[in-house]
Amino acid sequence: NHGIASEIVDQFDNRSNLVAHIGSSSKKVLAFAGHEDTVHENNLADWTHNPFIPYVEDGKIYGRGVTDMKSGLAAQAIALIELKEEHAD
Repeated sequence: NHGIASEIVDQFDNRSNLVAHIGSSSKKVLAFAGHEDTVHENNLADWTHNPFIPYVEDGKIYGRGVTDMKSGLAAQAIALIELKEEHAD
């Protein structure tokens, strides 16, 4: 979509990377990198609260993955689209 070249590169079993790029210069490169995985919960008995049920305390949300980078990935995708639309490639 948006005229942005992309490909899926297999990394491991059931794990792949999405590589998208604009432009064709071999000079300076601006790169974004991110991930969608979350840290394994390990032993649930070690948790104060169930990591799969988010809870709020003192205005902060806690739970598995709440501080991961899903919003960062969305921001990267939007930035790439906007760079493409501004002909920054």
